[in-house]
Amino acid sequence: MFDPALYIEYRDRNSSGKKNILEGKFIISKDIDKLNFTSNLVWEKKLASGEPWEFEYTIAVSHPISNSAKIGVEYFAQPIDNRAYLIPGVYAQFSPTVRLNIGPAFGLTPESIDFGIRSIFSWEF
Repeated sequence: MFDPALYIEYRDRNSSGKKNILEGKFIISKDIDKLNFTSNLVWEKKLASGEPWEFEYTIAVSHPISNSAKIGVEYFAQPIDNRAYLIPGVYAQFSPTVRLNIGPAFGLTPESIDFGIRSIFSWEF
């Protein structure tokens, strides 16, 4: 059985002159021995007349290399734009509330950027 999560976020960006955004995520995750399998389905809508819904998804697997770090690989896709990336990476947990994920992103389609660095820094407070 997978562990599901539902996430909904509203971003009020009126003060910066940008369009407000509504985002929903459906996340499923499963640990099998030391491997973690995770998938995110993401829908995002800029709240303005005529703006289309955007959709992206990820599929990832990771394995711990210490108590505070994992290595893994992620497939990230934006099917509406025909963009897809393969992203190997390191996921470091510096404290219970601070995390950094970083790795190279290799474009897999002609519409994708050929190479980039993907990083996610999170601080829960």
